[in-house]
Amino acid sequence: MKCFRHQTDRKDKIILGMIIAVLMILFGAATVCGGRSRDGSQLSVNGNTLPELDPMYRVPFQKIRIHAEDGVSGSEEISDYKALQSRLGISLLNSELAGDHPYLCGTIRTDNENFAIIRLSNYILGDTSGYHPLPESQCSEYERYTCKSGKEYVSPVSMEVSIIYSKEQEETGFAKEYLGMYEYYDAYVSEQGYRVILLEETAGSPQSNVTKKKAVFVADGIRYELSGRTSFENMRTIVNSMY
Repeated sequence: MKCFRHQTDRKDKIILGMIIAVLMILFGAATVCGGRSRDGSQLSVNGNTLPELDPMYRVPFQKIRIHAEDGVSGSEEISDYKALQSRLGISLLNSELAGDHPYLCGTIRTDNENFAIIRLSNYILGDTSGYHPLPESQCSEYERYTCKSGKEYVSPVSMEVSIIYSKEQEETGFAKEYLGMYEYYDAYVSEQGYRVILLEETAGSPQSNVTKKKAVFVADGIRYELSGRTSFENMRTIVNSMY
């Protein structure tokens, strides 16, 4: 089976860079902008507003001392989701489908005043296999392994967790726009009662014709975003497994 390199196609990098840029604009404005958005968790795709999720709200956590690389926020690499929750002093949702494996990697970015964003690659492996470390020169915060795609999962599923820390950020809102080749697919209510939005990439990856799917929802004021090249049925199953 052909080796699949997780999240390394050029298009994904471009889209990720655009999303990060928009997020940084929002974060930088957190302490200087006033007024409440219609919904602090409001999402949009290329200017088109999506159905509302459950509201995001302030969830205080233990501050982590991280050097602010850009003068606003800093990041730290992580590889243990449970240990990170202990450091933050909060409980976050987890899926039994994630299991225990050594391939989880990612970062936490925070300014220790307004927000924290946790990004985890290889959160759920599905039926992908054959994980091997990338050469040091090719590694990044999100890319540390190659793997073989499976029948159900062309790629592992990643997860992003967004947390509001301050009252100012809560009042400003935590809206997010997905720029690039994504489109709205559906909205539904999960078994736990979460309002969920499903998004789909508008073109397949070079490795297969399976598009990347996203499932986004808010639980207990915290936004979760699951991403992976698999079926919408699998994404719904993952959301229903989040407790």
